[in-house]
Amino acid sequence: MLRIRRPQLGLPSQLVPVFWALILIEAAYGAYLGILPLWIEKLGAPIAIVGLLLGANGILRLFVLFPSTNIANRFGYRRTTMVARLAAFLGLMAAALATQWQQLLLLVVGVAIGEIVFPLLQTLVAAQAGAQRMRAFALIFTVGPSVALAIGPIAAGVLVALAGMRAAFVLAAVLTALSVIVLSKIEEPAELRSRDDSQQAGYREAMSDYRIRTISLLLVGVVFTCSLGVAFIPTFLEDVRGYRPASIATFSALGAVGSALFGMAVARTRRLQKEPFLAVAISVGCIVIALILFHISALLPVILFAYLLRGGFFSGWAMLNASLGVSAPARLRARGFVLVEMIGGLASSFGPIVGGVLYARRNTLTLEVAIVLGLGLIPAILWVNRTARAWPSPDAEPPVPIEDEPIIGEVTDAAPETAPDVAPEIVPEADLGSQPIVTGS
Repeated sequence: MLRIRRPQLGLPSQLVPVFWALILIEAAYGAYLGILPLWIEKLGAPIAIVGLLLGANGILRLFVLFPSTNIANRFGYRRTTMVARLAAFLGLMAAALATQWQQLLLLVVGVAIGEIVFPLLQTLVAAQAGAQRMRAFALIFTVGPSVALAIGPIAAGVLVALAGMRAAFVLAAVLTALSVIVLSKIEEPAELRSRDDSQQAGYREAMSDYRIRTISLLLVGVVFTCSLGVAFIPTFLEDVRGYRPASIATFSALGAVGSALFGMAVARTRRLQKEPFLAVAISVGCIVIALILFHISALLPVILFAYLLRGGFFSGWAMLNASLGVSAPARLRARGFVLVEMIGGLASSFGPIVGGVLYARRNTLTLEVAIVLGLGLIPAILWVNRTARAWPSPDAEPPVPIEDEPIIGEVTDAAPETAPDVAPEIVPEADLGSQPIVTGS
């Protein structure tokens, strides 16, 4: 039987399976994402279709993620995450066996279903992390997955060199199957097991919260800009710089190393934990520098350093999700996490789609447009960071009262049905509280 030992990271024991599951999930992503554009192109798709397939996942996520909280409330968070990752496993196996680019639609659908795990696991972490939510998010959603994203591309690069690009998808499928086993070990908090939809905010109420709305708008800008800039880096390095697919797959590991270093910095720096938007601004700055380096140089040391800074994309997205876990009230978090995943997925889908059109015009145009957008985003993020200091703590907000529950001491406007013609009677203070109550007419 698979036993999971607690790593020395200071995480609550119930969050350890989430930590290991995300490592396996992100290792699977790292195994194939670096060569996915090359695989689509090799199967005969034109460059515009490459961008469309890369972006289709984000559009499908809208339809998959919308009912995810209702499904989890009905069937349980553990069971829902397991089934979602099984769908991703089937999609990866279909990609490994594909002989035409049209067959990769099964991969797109399977991976989109597998994305359900992210808002559900974020809800679990926010509910179980206690007062150190930002630190837990940094360790679980940045450091651990980044280490996996460093190992996955290296292993995939070796397999691609030995057996071709299909081997990368087989490796990703194996890692996904292992993640299903680990997800079977997660624990659901009592408040989530007993909570139904009537005790959670709806999507409209979640979006009406100014904190969730602000984070969502930032997420659109950050994810679209970064995905536009990085989506065609593998194709650019092969077509323009002359690097081989096996090397490009291995380069992706450095991006994960950069994300891991950034996550550890957040976990150890109190200011970044208190000001997550400052961390987002730094990560976007790293992406801008990386895109400039890709644009101006073909030297291997420069490319390697640019990939290290490219890890800012993953870090910035994770920090925005973490800021929601820290800023939003508990009753808004479940729907809030789903909303930001849908919005982030939609933004990440349009990045490659627009990038495909731009790349077809000129192979450096995607880099140039993303650089300009990134430079414009950084001041906006820093402004939000300054205003967010005045946001109230979600734990200090009073709970929303239940409508049908009587409020002690509330004076009602309803008149009594009968009013006997007697003098008013004073009820002694000792019997009914600190204020005398007058009865009668």
